Amino acid sequence: MLDVMLNIISPILTFIILILVGFLSLRLSTKIKLPYPLILLCFGYLFTFISSGNLPIMFSLSPKIIFYISLFTLMMLLFDVSESFKMKKLDTLSHSAIKIGLMTLLFALIITPFIFIYLLDIAFELEVWIILFILIFFLCEIYPEDIFHHAKRPVSKIVNLVEHEYQYLPVIFLSIPFLLLGIADLISSQRTIQILFSLAIDIITSVGVGVLVGIMSIRYMKRLKSDKTIPVALFALSILSFILTELLGGNGLFSIIVFGLFFGNVYIKHTQLEEFSPTLSNILEMMIYLHMGMLIGFYSDKIIIIASVVVYFFYLFYRYISITIFQKRMNIKTKEKLYFTLMSPKGSITVATLLLLYVLFNHMTVIPSVSLSSINQLSGVLFFIVILSIIISWVTHINSSYFLGKHD
Repeated sequence: MLDVMLNIISPILTFIILILVGFLSLRLSTKIKLPYPLILLCFGYLFTFISSGNLPIMFSLSPKIIFYISLFTLMMLLFDVSESFKMKKLDTLSHSAIKIGLMTLLFALIITPFIFIYLLDIAFELEVWIILFILIFFLCEIYPEDIFHHAKRPVSKIVNLVEHEYQYLPVIFLSIPFLLLGIADLISSQRTIQILFSLAIDIITSVGVGVLVGIMSIRYMKRLKSDKTIPVALFALSILSFILTELLGGNGLFSIIVFGLFFGNVYIKHTQLEEFSPTLSNILEMMIYLHMGMLIGFYSDKIIIIASVVVYFFYLFYRYISITIFQKRMNIKTKEKLYFTLMSPKGSITVATLLLLYVLFNHMTVIPSVSLSSINQLSGVLFFIVILSIIISWVTHINSSYFLGKHD
């Protein structure tokens, strides 16, 4: 009887404890002036030692619950970044940010695979290489919100460039990886024509549903009397877009990106899903960081850590070269270029995706023929890059006066 009660109560207590630890981390980050994602990762890592004992409560949720937490987090974040992409507001700074980002991505796609081949024992299977290129896209994605949100934002053109990069690049960098992930399970069993046909169906279905839900949302928003109910409706419509697209054989996450793009560029008012419930948004992000912290031991390997340092510093080199190429019209100083180069934190979108990939490949066996060891190595490299990028970006940010001069 006691065992049955523990099986029922344990997940609930685990969830409550994780939430309390998450909010404690937020308070702690304000007091000791450290990024709260780092504190959450540390707490998650500490939980692995506690859970290894004979305690009745294990400080982690089931893989299925973790999967849905990651999925809901991605839904919320993907809508927000795609809704922020305003085509009418594209200016010179936006074009510069996009060009620099695309140039960095090009360098990464050409050079980084060879670094992985040299440093890691990667299986030469097409599925593994699909995952490798997906992770390279996430390597080039930046998420400075966690840094700017908990520290004073300096006033500078180069800081505006970083924010424009965050505003416009995620839509470009995230659409392709999720489409590739959607067809990854077809690689080993289908011919090239069939794979391309499946990809075309994915795109058509996802775009069609995303636009349809976008049209529905705009018609529905006009009838709402209170602006406070808009984020609630958008959250529900994002879930509807995902489910409907998946049922029709499309890519649910890509359809949310299309929905966000359509809504953000047609509906005048700026509305983010985080406004639906800041508490819910915080809880979801806390959960993904805490559970990724629990995987530090899983990914901890000397070769993986070395590879992550090498790959990340090559990535910083790509950024520096890219901004140097496009700096002529921007009149950027060397220290400002260094600030832009080092301010490249990876954030919640990358962490949620890594957690999703971990659950998929280690607990749900989506691709039976894939080399699990190679994918875990590649994911481990990106995971430590996330940690490294947050640390370096935070140190750069708190010393922004050195790079940008004194500011108010």
